[in-house]
Parts: sequence; structure tokens; C-alpha cells
Amino acid sequence: MRWLTRVPCLLADLVLPGGCCACGAWLTTAEGPWCTECALAMGRASQQFYCPRCGLTTDEPAGAADGCPRCVEHRIAFDGFCRVGEYDGLLRQLICKFKFGRCQQLDRPLGRFLAVAVGTRSWACEVEAIVPVPLSWRSRLAYRFSPPRALAQELGRELKLPVLPLLYEKGKRRRQVGLTADERRQNVHGVFRLARGARPAGGIFCMVDDVSTTGATLQEVARVLKQAGATRVYAAVLAKTNPERAHALQA
Repeated sequence: MRWLTRVPCLLADLVLPGGCCACGAWLTTAEGPWCTECALAMGRASQQFYCPRCGLTTDEPAGAADGCPRCVEHRIAFDGFCRVGEYDGLLRQLICKFKFGRCQQLDRPLGRFLAVAVGTRSWACEVEAIVPVPLSWRSRLAYRFSPPRALAQELGRELKLPVLPLLYEKGKRRRQVGLTADERRQNVHGVFRLARGARPAGGIFCMVDDVSTTGATLQEVARVLKQAGATRVYAAVLAKTNPERAHALQA
């Protein structure tokens, strides 16, 4: 009967306007879900140039085929990358609130931002289905929900595409946080498997995750899907970590 305790809050949400999803500032019913200041900050975050191949921030637009100087010589399993912004500032605060603060209701505004970002990519019209990056049962238990799955559901709703949980994670040996790029690749190698009844052969998919740091998880998911016959696999995330900033934070 836990749902009964939420009835007053649900009724209040129907009658009274809520606060800004980011800062909590009072909003009129016509403004939501962001106040003007936070909407402008999110807009600035989404206007950065980034490499459409690896997702790293660039000073000027990079070619989709060749990528940026940091990824041009690297083999990348997915066929294109899309992000809302860099993992910094207000966007980082919102993602932390969404994931670690268990504020699952942020899935809709964040998912809409991701849908706008995907819509700017030339490959958006090719995608046939959305595939959330799977989490282990331990991670789902820790978060009490699956952030990638919640974002994928909202993205699918906005783009009118099916959401297919084609993979599952059998469990990493260690958490990715704090690992080097090589350690991250080794840690996720072989941990994703096709779900029972999954048939990705011939499909064109867009993977969805909340944050990409080194891209190791996205690489592994794309590799598994392509080995199973997927034609093309694209990646969409809320934020991409700046490697220099990440190194400074860990130092």
C-alpha cells in the first residue's frame, strides 16, 4: 500500500505548478520544466562542437568520417556518436541527481534533450530501434532503477521508435570508476550477452547510456550487436567526459 502515501503529492502535482528540474525555482505552469536561467545553461551546454565519431569536445566541427585528431587512428565499433553536452556544470549536476539522487522523474526532461540532440544527426532517420545499455542486477539494485533504460524509453517515445532490451550484463569484475582506459576495456570485455530471443541481425540501432567516459562500454555493446549481425550501431549519451578534466578530478 506504499502508493497511498504518494497520493497527496500526486494530487498536488496536478493542481500546483512544480519547480525547475535543475534548481527548484518556482515556475508558472507555462514555463516548465526549466527556469529561464537553467534553460539557457542547458542550451549553452548543447551548443559545443564535438567529434561525431567519438564525442570529445572540439574547437571546431569535425568530419564524421575521419573524426578528430584524438580518435582518427583508433578503431571505433559504433558508426556515429551523439551527446547533449560535456559532463560538467549544470548537466553533470542533473545527471548526478538523476542517477545517484534517485530522481527518476528527470528521465523525461533529460530524455527530451537527448531526443533533440539525436534529431540533429544525419543518421537519425536510419535508426530502427533504441537499445539501452544494460546494467547488472547489482547496479539496478543500487540505483533502484536503470538510468539508461529510463532514458531509452523517453527517447523512444519522442522519436516514435521501439525500445529493445537486446542485451544483458552478466556482471563486471570491478566498477568502471577510477579505472584507466585499458582497464575499462578489459573490465567490460565479454560481459554483455544477447538476451533470449534477441534478433539484431540486419537492424540499425541507437545505443543509449547516461555518460560516456572512455567509450569502452559503448564499444563493447556495439561489438556484440555487430557480431550478432547488426548492420549499423550508433551511440547516444547525455554527456561525454572530458579526459583532461577527468584526470584532474582523479589526481
